[in-house]
Amino acid sequence: MPQIFTPEKKTEIKAQLLKEGREMMLERGITGMNIEELAASAGIAKGTFYNFFPSKQRFIIEIYNDYTDERLDALKAAAELKKGKLSVNEMLQWYMTLYKQQENPMFHISRRDMKWIREKIPSEELFRPEKEVEVGKAILSMLENVREGIDYRVLANFPKMIEYAVENKDSMHQEVLEENFKMIVWLMKAYVTGEPSMEV
Repeated sequence: MPQIFTPEKKTEIKAQLLKEGREMMLERGITGMNIEELAASAGIAKGTFYNFFPSKQRFIIEIYNDYTDERLDALKAAAELKKGKLSVNEMLQWYMTLYKQQENPMFHISRRDMKWIREKIPSEELFRPEKEVEVGKAILSMLENVREGIDYRVLANFPKMIEYAVENKDSMHQEVLEENFKMIVWLMKAYVTGEPSMEV
């Protein structure tokens, strides 16, 4: 007989699965992720897992969305403490927290994982241009001293440069990648403010 959960319990289990899934991804990557172990960690059967997420692919997408939403909520909370507006530097420092190697699941993806993603997840589920523009507008609405005429597509491409670097980290000097990310962030600052600067 299938397990029956209250709405509150469903929310709790889903949050636990996402948390455990992110931790497993950080340790093992995507192809090393074991759905049976994840289900057991949440006290449910493997088959019940698929009542929460229809597939492993959907689960991976949810982990990324959950991580991004969590960071965006942190930025919104910081803006609220400052009466709704942050400096561009504060926003860029937040951006750097997105790319902490020990926390971001992207840093723990191997080439084998990337092959799996490309084979299993449709590109339209990974690349959602309308959502990216929406997020860009939301972020810039929280900032002071933003220049006029910003193209949100250009803004969305800056973090993608970092993501592509992470995907190909095996062919890069990984010990200095974070320094390269800072440089991309400096370029983003120059684009947003119209004032070139090497400081964040």
